[in-house]
Amino acid sequence: AHVLFPSDAEVDAWTLGGMMRRSGVQYHWSNRGFSTFEDFLATLPSKKRTQIRRERSQPARDKVTIATLTPDELTPAHATAMYDLYLTTVDKYFYGRRYLNERFFQLIASRFGERLAWVLARDARGKPIAGAFNVQRGSVLYGRYWGTFVDMPFLHFNVCFYHGIDAAIRGGLATFNPGAGGEHKRVRGFAPTLTHSAHHLRSPRMRSIVEPFLARERRAVTELIETERREAEGR
Repeated sequence: AHVLFPSDAEVDAWTLGGMMRRSGVQYHWSNRGFSTFEDFLATLPSKKRTQIRRERSQPARDKVTIATLTPDELTPAHATAMYDLYLTTVDKYFYGRRYLNERFFQLIASRFGERLAWVLARDARGKPIAGAFNVQRGSVLYGRYWGTFVDMPFLHFNVCFYHGIDAAIRGGLATFNPGAGGEHKRVRGFAPTLTHSAHHLRSPRMRSIVEPFLARERRAVTELIETERREAEGR
């Protein structure tokens, strides 16, 4: 049995019940009362501010527009486009699996309502060229899938990171969780955040092998987060 991404309280309960705790790290963005994107940039070192401003200006130079579709704007054609974009990512990697079908995207588009935050990038002719499948729940924006039909500089960062940060600021959201992956997020204002999972193995022998590894991994994850936070604070 496996429980993925439980809260701190939930993983404590699962651990007390005999499951093994595993620690991981994701990179999340936190809203510290920002009113504008520039307010956020002001908290970063000069080099990072310059890099992000340069990357954010690229879509305009390429005549690309990026917008979040409202529920009223969503059509079955948008759902098909998002499915096709999803395929561009999963088909790119040997480990990719098409475990979501087009029907899933059609149902999400029709039933998720205000929770759905699909981001669509269009070229100068208005043709979709890239997109991200984001979902909002409470004060958190979650980024989960992205895809692109073209290869353009910094398009991924704008669709998946900067647009989401800007949307979170405008909407007064507390957190933007863009999904798995790390180093390229860290240098763009996302901070290392501890994540959890809980696991039960029926085999005592297998448990005796896995448990010491998880203990070492937890220490390594804690050290990584502490080191990166010190570096971010300039200590």
